[in-house]
Amino acid sequence: MSVRSILYNAPGNLCRVLRDPDRKPVAQLFWEMARYGMIKKDPGSYVYSLLYRKGIRDPYPYLSGRQYRKLRSLVKNTELVPFFNNKLRFQKHFVQSGIPLPVYLGHLSDGTFFGATGIEQPVTRFEDFARLSADLLSPDRTSYFAKPLRLYGGKGAFKVTAESDLDSLFHEMDGNDYLFQETIEQHPILDAVYPHSLNTLRVTTCIPRDDTVCIACARMRFGQGGRCVDNGSSGGFHAGVDLETGRLKTRGIQAYRFGGNVYDHHPDSGVAIRDLQLPLFSEAMELVRAAANHLRYPLVGWDVAFTPGGPIITEGNDDLDYYDDEMASGAYMANPVLRPFIEELAGGKKL
Repeated sequence: MSVRSILYNAPGNLCRVLRDPDRKPVAQLFWEMARYGMIKKDPGSYVYSLLYRKGIRDPYPYLSGRQYRKLRSLVKNTELVPFFNNKLRFQKHFVQSGIPLPVYLGHLSDGTFFGATGIEQPVTRFEDFARLSADLLSPDRTSYFAKPLRLYGGKGAFKVTAESDLDSLFHEMDGNDYLFQETIEQHPILDAVYPHSLNTLRVTTCIPRDDTVCIACARMRFGQGGRCVDNGSSGGFHAGVDLETGRLKTRGIQAYRFGGNVYDHHPDSGVAIRDLQLPLFSEAMELVRAAANHLRYPLVGWDVAFTPGGPIITEGNDDLDYYDDEMASGAYMANPVLRPFIEELAGGKKL
C-alpha cells in the first residue's frame, strides 16, 4: 500500500488508526499529523510509518516519502547499481571477493539453464523444469532455492523439494530469469523461531566522505504463516537490533500495509521476540563491513543469514526500505551515524 493509497482511502485508514490500542490520544494524534503534513508535505507517511503510536515520542525526524526519494537520488551510483539489480552479477562479484554466499547451482537465462558444473540445457517447458529439478535434488540435497534475478521483496522466490508442486512453480516463474542456490541450513536458534523461511538480519551501512564504512542500524526479519520468505513486503515482520549486544530490542513489527501488527512472541512458534540473542553477531558485523568494502555503495541494506558454521551474505539492496529501518531502529535524522551522513550528502540543505 502506497502513501497515495493511504490518502485516497483516508476514512478507512483513519478508522483503523483510531481503533489501534497503541495509538496516541486523539488530540495529540491529529495535532502531530497536521504538523507533520505541514512540515513534510506528506501527511500519509505519518500513518504509513506508524508514527501515530505511543512509542514514537518525536515523529518529525522520521523521513517522509518525498525525503526518501530525495535520499535515494543523492546516493545513487549508476556504475554500481547493476551489481544490486542482478542477483547473478552480485553472486559472481562476491564469490570472487571471497565473501561467503549461498552455494551457486546455476541460473536460468532466456530459457536456458547454465549449471555450475558447465552444463547447459533448455528450460522452456514444464517437462524441462521437472527434469532440471530432479537433477538438482539428490539424497544429499533435499531442496534448493530459486530467486528471480531482477525482482525484489521475495517476489517469485520459492523453495523446491521432492514434494513441491512443480507445475505451479513453473507457471509462477512466468518466463523470468532465475538464480538457483543451495538451501541454507539455518542456525538452530533462528530455526526455532520460524523454520519455514531463512530469517535474515538486515544491516544498513553508509560510507561518508571520509571513506569509512559505518554500520548505522540493524533489524532482524522473520517469516510467518508458512511463507518461505521473511520480507516485510511479503507479510513478514522485523525487530530492531542492539548494535552493541546483538539482542533484539523491540517487539516484532509488521508493515502497515499488512496490518501493522505487533508481536511479543512469534505468532507461529510462540518464541519471545524481544531480548532474543542473535548468534554469531560480531562475526556478522565483520562480514557486513567486508562486503561494504568490496562494493562501496554509499547506502546499502545487507541481508545476512546465520548458519551453524557462520554468517553469510544473501543479498545487498541499494533501494532499501527506509520505512522498515526507521520503524525498527528509530528515525534516520535522529540516528548518530545517518544524520551527519545525510546532512553531508545534502550539502547542509534539508532533504
